[in-house]
Amino acid sequence: MFALVFSAGGKKYGIALENVSTVSPAFDIVPDASRPAPFAGWHRVGGVSLPAFDLNYALTSKPAARLFGTRHIIADVDFGGRPLRIALIVEKVSNVAEFPSLEKPVYDAETVSSDGEKIELVDVAGLLKGSLFAYGD
Repeated sequence: MFALVFSAGGKKYGIALENVSTVSPAFDIVPDASRPAPFAGWHRVGGVSLPAFDLNYALTSKPAARLFGTRHIIADVDFGGRPLRIALIVEKVSNVAEFPSLEKPVYDAETVSSDGEKIELVDVAGLLKGSLFAYGD
């Protein structure tokens, strides 16, 4: 199994690579204050607006700092059996890690990658479940 690795609150996290569509530089989000955090607004890509969520906020209760390495991960999450494409704001994407002993992600526990890096794999749909509900229709 492979995971895209990113940082939040000084800790390393990963998203299963099979759920990642692309990673893009952080463009400005079209804000939408009508919904609570971790929803951050709308990410426009290819003429389509995707709901954007601050994954740093969801993990640490602090919004992602705007850094040179700030990226948006365009991901496909399973929402009640239906795919939903969303943008995830993270402070810094670092690399892709390999977990040869895992066939599928193990969540809520640090897992050691093939190069010895300690990474907690994130279940994006589970983490954002309440926030995603408004976008699943």
